[in-house]
Amino acid sequence: MHEGLKNFLKYLTAERNASPHTSRAYQRDIEQFLAYLKRANKELESLDHKSFRQYLALLQTLKYKRKTIARKLASLKSFYKYLKREDYVHADPTSFISSPKIEKRLPRILEIESVEELLSLAFLADPAGQRDRALLETLYGTGIRVSELVGLDVENIDFTQAEIKVLGKGQKERVLPINKHSLDAIDRYLQDPRNKILKAMKIDKDEEKALFLNVRGGRLSAVGVRKILAKYGKKIGFSRLTPHTLRHSFATHLLEAGADLRVVQELLGHTSIASTQIYTQISTGKLREIYRRTHPRA
Repeated sequence: MHEGLKNFLKYLTAERNASPHTSRAYQRDIEQFLAYLKRANKELESLDHKSFRQYLALLQTLKYKRKTIARKLASLKSFYKYLKREDYVHADPTSFISSPKIEKRLPRILEIESVEELLSLAFLADPAGQRDRALLETLYGTGIRVSELVGLDVENIDFTQAEIKVLGKGQKERVLPINKHSLDAIDRYLQDPRNKILKAMKIDKDEEKALFLNVRGGRLSAVGVRKILAKYGKKIGFSRLTPHTLRHSFATHLLEAGADLRVVQELLGHTSIASTQIYTQISTGKLREIYRRTHPRA
């Protein structure tokens, strides 16, 4: 591995608190670029911005999507910025290059009626059904990411204060309010169904800290959560129900009810308000639709 890349990956982890997933994404993008340079007989240290544009043109020729090219460019911009700062290179060929404009697609959301239908589907007489109900209530009731959901331990739920403690991106911890419906669903799941799952696998309940368990008594994975949501999504006629669908729905419904954008930003764990503003577009679109449908002169 190139020495600069090796040290850059260490820098991402140690100084920027990048997650393993983020570090792997950077590594893939940069290794692809280094392989291109080797084939083209070009040097990382002496590459100019015109030669770098040729690489971006190649990505377009290979039919990469704009969003993917933008991500790869962002990876390489960060890499070159680090290399220049650490004196691996004298010039940064990416500094004159702007990211391609990406059309923002509004995320699909569930209407409140569909959310109610979804939450009523879990088979509550079955331990897995009780788990699924608690899982769905938590996702929609808090808007947390799927990675945050599967990282929850039993001790992260504070029933007295009606709060949950989650570990977000960059290992940043935040405490969120959680509603009574979600707490009741979690409480029902903890009372007996979770113990039944552990007992069936002969696991001591004091040994496993994870809140949400798979059928083998281990921590439920993000892939497992997506499969659960896909199953219930089909039952309500929603072809691609994902954890992010519930997160989008949570944010949109809050804004439609009058919540402040900054509050929603904090709840979602967004570092930038720009990431949260996409939800205002959804709400505005719905208002426009209601106006057209109900105003006599619309």
